[in-house]
Amino acid sequence: MPRKQATMTSDTNPSKNSGSATSGKKRGKNAKGGAGKAANKTVSFSANPDPPAQAPVNGASNGDAPVPAPNPASTETAGDVTSSASDPGDATATASPSAGSSDGAAPSDGAGDAAGSLDEPGQVTEADKMAIAKAGYKRLCSDATLQTKKDGYFRTFDSQVLQSIPEEKFEEFKKLTTDMERIFFVWNVPTVHSTVTVKPFSRKKSATHAEREKECGNRHFKEKKYRQAVCSYSQTVVRAPQPGDPDAGDILSVGYANRSAALLHMGEFRLCLQDIEAALGAGYPARLRYKLLDRRATCQLKLGHVTAARETLKELPEALKEADLDSKKREVWEKDVQKKAESAAKMQDFKPIMLQQEEELPALESRSDHFLSASSAVDVTYSPGEGRFAVAARDVKPGDLLVVEKPHASVLMAEKTGTHCIHCLKRVLAAFPCRECSGVMFCSPACAAAAEPYHRWECSIQDVLQASGMSPLCHLALRIITKHGLEFFQKLRPELERARAPGDRPSTDSAGKQYDPDNYLSVHQLVTLSELRKPEDFFHRTLMAVLLLKHLRVAGFFGEVTEDDPADRALSSDELLVGSLLLHHLQLLQFNAHEVGEYVMMEPGQFKQSRSVYIGVAVYPTVSFFNHSCEGGVSRCFVGDTLVVHSVMPVAAGQPIFENYGPIYSHKAKPDRQHWLSSRYWFDCRCVACEENWPDYDQYDINTVLLRCTGCGAGIENDASGKDPVGDCPKCGKKNNAVELFRQLRGAQENYHSAMNMMHEGEPKKALRLFYRFIEQCQELVVRPNRDLSLCQEAARMCLAAQGSLHCIRQKKTNVA
Repeated sequence: MPRKQATMTSDTNPSKNSGSATSGKKRGKNAKGGAGKAANKTVSFSANPDPPAQAPVNGASNGDAPVPAPNPASTETAGDVTSSASDPGDATATASPSAGSSDGAAPSDGAGDAAGSLDEPGQVTEADKMAIAKAGYKRLCSDATLQTKKDGYFRTFDSQVLQSIPEEKFEEFKKLTTDMERIFFVWNVPTVHSTVTVKPFSRKKSATHAEREKECGNRHFKEKKYRQAVCSYSQTVVRAPQPGDPDAGDILSVGYANRSAALLHMGEFRLCLQDIEAALGAGYPARLRYKLLDRRATCQLKLGHVTAARETLKELPEALKEADLDSKKREVWEKDVQKKAESAAKMQDFKPIMLQQEEELPALESRSDHFLSASSAVDVTYSPGEGRFAVAARDVKPGDLLVVEKPHASVLMAEKTGTHCIHCLKRVLAAFPCRECSGVMFCSPACAAAAEPYHRWECSIQDVLQASGMSPLCHLALRIITKHGLEFFQKLRPELERARAPGDRPSTDSAGKQYDPDNYLSVHQLVTLSELRKPEDFFHRTLMAVLLLKHLRVAGFFGEVTEDDPADRALSSDELLVGSLLLHHLQLLQFNAHEVGEYVMMEPGQFKQSRSVYIGVAVYPTVSFFNHSCEGGVSRCFVGDTLVVHSVMPVAAGQPIFENYGPIYSHKAKPDRQHWLSSRYWFDCRCVACEENWPDYDQYDINTVLLRCTGCGAGIENDASGKDPVGDCPKCGKKNNAVELFRQLRGAQENYHSAMNMMHEGEPKKALRLFYRFIEQCQELVVRPNRDLSLCQEAARMCLAAQGSLHCIRQKKTNVA
């Protein structure tokens, strides 16, 4: 089919020609912002990326939530965990979309240019210095969503392209109003193609490396270091050429088989069975097949699959005939098989008590009819000042399960590809390979198959993508494209052009009755804040989108590319569409992606020094509607890349359900929080903690407690010891029984302290019940902020996090075979 070439000039509106897929406008006009003048008549960006006033309040425009940080750790949490090679690494990633790791300095009002407000020519006031500092920090926050590695080539690419553009040409770019126009403009800048040449590159298979790892695994196995043996054998199967390759041999099947033996010794029976099937499927030698069948029968019996074990034992006599055994050894084997068969004949299938607990997803008791991944307790409403945001459809209690959502797309951090599955983001013990490259691993054949639709395009370009230094958000923008494929977007194009009013109820079906996070429209409809962006920011993001587009082209996403194909070949209409979508994604993900975390403990049940480690990013369309509060009302944990949200405070029907995007009041002062939020997420926070200027832990007066008036709910200041209790309400005048209120509060505090003891004794599930009870009691007895209440909520978050993906650095020995 002939390629359709896109034709467009910089002042042409593509919506009239090809259709504007990603105008992204939801409020107002584009921001007015100027680029500074350079002496060589080329454009130079100022240090001020600030959006114009007025910034949104308490969340991004339309209520779509930015990237939150991990749940804040308890005040008892110590520093970084250190370990051997199995250590997942440092959780801090300053250039990632995570929150909470950046230090603020002063509040930001999100206003316009830093310069231009001098009292006199040549005089710089303190206010000007502060404005310049705020502008620079905001620029850093914005740049960090594009590039995280200082040594990546994108920074140089961006700088050289920028310097090549005459100022008058950049003035043309500033007038563009759609993402298609911007992609078309930047693609036609000559230095875009002369500065960087993109060619496929990835780590290939190597029989030599695979053989070396196999021998290393064999040494570990002989020394009974089974976990280390599994790691080496995993490298064997990842690096081994696939069957059909001239260098393949039997290294792949032997790698699987040897690993299955180590897994059997570790009591990992399901993984052992998985490896046995993989070894047989990879052409394991017939003369050795009897070993795998015997191992399979053992695992099946351990797992209670007695019927399946009987069938396996029936196959063993034929396999022994092919075995390279002398008559004496063969006779021993035959007797052993007969004995196992007789024992299995007397057994029935059963459900064993597993030695290794598997991560399980909790089930929503009552699912929303509209929001498919949310509880019926969650709804979304709209207000002009706050956009779309989540509210309680009914009264919500502490501990209520609100959302269980698989991401629309997720991306694993590059440094985690040697320890985690790139598809589900779970930690991998026994890796399964990509058939083509050695740069990634999967936790199972099922994940490998599920990743095929997108990894087929990314396989040949993943290493050169990482060399650019791009942020995980950029990879996520690409993943959303490769996940669906070109034909999907070609068919969806008319729907992408349909305008939606900001106040429309979120939906992904034509009838407006359902919101399915797996539907691409759930992502496409998220807020971009394009109306607040400066031309400089648009240019940076457009250049990254064009770089991603060039990678897709050489990967064959748009059709076969030959060596003679010029890099600057004109864009086809399909390429222009995908380029505009990439740019759209880079905008919306800045505010709507979530980091994915894995909870790490030194030892099972040991919450001291535990923490959440950043392993990837993902987009969760439903949870994006949860607005920010510096107090936060929910807990987020992950099972792989599936997000699980529980409430950790009561919420009355109709009231907002808040989460926290990073800076929490108890750990960071108000000026620092507001500076960080306005710089990172472009809104001025007006939550109750900010409006009432709640103290952080260092400033909290532990000698005072605010009892709640049973009449109007106002706070009655009292000595925390309960000495000379005061019951007269200063607001409504009601005389409360302060003695009784203190008696109830002491009883509640006993519950809290009992729960903390249970938690640190390794019984988090029992502790949670008392934590929830204490939170409910505090709601009735005291007025926030309350130190014990805040500490209780943090402890509950830690207990919930430990129920998700959990990695214990010092594992208990499980050698059972």
